[in-house]
Amino acid sequence: MSQEYNISGIVLDLESRIPIENVNIYIEDSDVGTITDTKGHFHLFVDNSSVNSLDISIERIGYKKEIIDINLSKSTINIGTVYLKNKFLELESTHIHSHIGETNQ
Repeated sequence: MSQEYNISGIVLDLESRIPIENVNIYIEDSDVGTITDTKGHFHLFVDNSSVNSLDISIERIGYKKEIIDINLSKSTINIGTVYLKNKFLELESTHIHSHIGETNQ
């Protein structure tokens, strides 16, 4: 018999403590997931009977990915507040050259 779980929490920026919306919350190697709302809240509904714990991935572009091990001992699990740390993206430089005013003869 399968067990249903409701995993919830809130995701905030580590430095500003502001809620982060559209953060991906998902179970590794599965198609089960959700995103945070405008206030950083999420609810992830899981239907599982084969394991006692799950790894929940929490990630958004521009932030360091967090993985949280969830013990499936209760059907309703609130993991509380998850703080994501900014991750700066390094981009390669681009050189732009204008040919305005040059003539081809």
